[in-house]
Amino acid sequence: MRELTRRNDHPAIQTFWTLIHPAYYRSRPPWCAAFVYFCLRSAGLRPPVKTPALAAAWYRKSLTVWTYNPHGNQRRGAEPPKASLVLYQFKTAGGYRIGHVGLLADQRRKATDDFMVLEGNTSAAGAVELTERDREGNGVYLKRRSPRSIYAIVDWIPISMP
Repeated sequence: MRELTRRNDHPAIQTFWTLIHPAYYRSRPPWCAAFVYFCLRSAGLRPPVKTPALAAAWYRKSLTVWTYNPHGNQRRGAEPPKASLVLYQFKTAGGYRIGHVGLLADQRRKATDDFMVLEGNTSAAGAVELTERDREGNGVYLKRRSPRSIYAIVDWIPISMP
């Protein structure tokens, strides 16, 4: 799916927002989190997130199954399962904050491999490291992401079952 004019204007984006609040679509905000919410709801899940329109709202320390640490990756148990949420941080004037979210598309074969992540509102650029351009993209893409570019991976599936 690709935006028509790079203004968050594809008809599918309006569908994503309809599950959260149709009025949000009028201002054409970034829609990565709306895409994630739409995917989970389409799979029959009901994630208990209060503000699904915000990427940062999807972070829960108690649901974290993987985090990046410059001194070594930290995992809790096995590799993160498919459909876990992948969260990214960006530097802002006030420090770092979570500003983008995607869905883990597949498990890695080795702990040193990159992650494959399905992301909405990102770009087609082949960068393994997340850039500011990826944050305000033009469509849905399957991205190969370096573990260094990921802030955390959280598993909402167990608490989202109907």
